Parts: sequence; structure tokens; C-alpha cells
Amino acid sequence: MEKVQQMLDADIRKKNVLMYVSFTISLVLALLKSLGAKEIETILLFSIELLLFTAAFIVSQKLLKKTILFPYVTSCS
Repeated sequence: MEKVQQMLDADIRKKNVLMYVSFTISLVLALLKSLGAKEIETILLFSIELLLFTAAFIVSQKLLKKTILFPYVTSCS
């Protein structure tokens, strides 16, 4: 039974990394577009969202080691 739980944790961890990478790529591209258009409000919005998203990933995955927490935190924001 412990082996099954380890497999589930590894699966959730991989999905969290995939979600983090894909969302970060989209935020960076949106930020670059906003920088090109010189839209200050949008630049601030995407920058803050990128920082908060990264902080949520680091806190939930690395500090708390609660893999199930990251999807819930990011989907509620």
C-alpha cells in the first residue's frame, strides 16, 4: 500500500511541475507582449501574478512538501 501512495505522490508532483511550467511560459509570453505594447497596468498584473504563482509553487512543493496543495491554491486564485 505504501508503494501505491508513493506512486500517487510522484504522479501529482509531475503534474504540478507540468502545470507550473506551462502556466509560467504563458505568463512570461503575456508579460513580454505587454512590455512590447508598454501597457504599465498589464505589466504589473502579469509580474505580480508570476511572482505569486512561483511563490505558491515553492511554498507548497519545497517548503511544506504538500503536493496536493498546489493545484488547489492556484485554481482558487
